[in-house]
Amino acid sequence: MLADCGYAAKADFQRLGRERPGLGLDVSVYREDAHAQRRYDYRPLDKIQSPRTLRDPVLVAMAKKLNRHEGRALYRRRTCTGSRCLG
Repeated sequence: MLADCGYAAKADFQRLGRERPGLGLDVSVYREDAHAQRRYDYRPLDKIQSPRTLRDPVLVAMAKKLNRHEGRALYRRRTCTGSRCLG
């Protein structure tokens, strides 16, 4: 199952793990633009926030899983529609 960061909740991961043990979860734990450096950033320096640091082991493990080459390739497929992406 592929999902964006809006669905990243530790309680949901645990519940799905119990209810559907064979289900593979690949859920982003960061907003995609949260770590991208802006080309131009006109915000005042006191308004610029650094990306949050993950502390929960479940979310850290999910971030590591999606940060590997295979995880990035799989996660990119969530944006594909139609038969050309099913490969």
